[in-house]
Amino acid sequence: MAAYGQTAPGTLTWGRHPALNWNDFKGRAHRTTGEPSAVTDTGFRVQLECREGALDIRVAAEFYRNSSWVKPGAKSVELLRHEQGHFDITELYARKMRKAIREGNIGCEDDRRAEAAGKRIFEQLDQQWEKAEKQYDADTSDGTDLGKQKQALARLRGELAELNRYR
Repeated sequence: MAAYGQTAPGTLTWGRHPALNWNDFKGRAHRTTGEPSAVTDTGFRVQLECREGALDIRVAAEFYRNSSWVKPGAKSVELLRHEQGHFDITELYARKMRKAIREGNIGCEDDRRAEAAGKRIFEQLDQQWEKAEKQYDADTSDGTDLGKQKQALARLRGELAELNRYR
């Protein structure tokens, strides 16, 4: 969990740069066989804070350009769509974190207790996010099953839309 503050160099936030392109992938590609054709490195920048007597969360879905990469010759529209899905999943879980904290109505009478409760929620959703990332790759065969990839992206767009108020 990166502390909230100014965005680090080489980092894009979903809120400001929601659509990736191949120029965003600045990391050095792995050249071994068996590795994926591309890697999208994403995560969260988080700050828990009390506002108006209740715990709130500031969370940004981030894309780390310098550790995201694509193998030479592997760039395709389909692969970029798959990698975009990883960034979108990160945004989805940022929205789920905002929703869980805000709907949790955690009072701030005891700052330590409120922060501990917020961290538990964050950690639980962070674990679910990691599972969702792996499941996405498994369901879509790392983006190579174009039919399942299309279904996964449609489902993801729907979930993002459902949580649009937590954008």
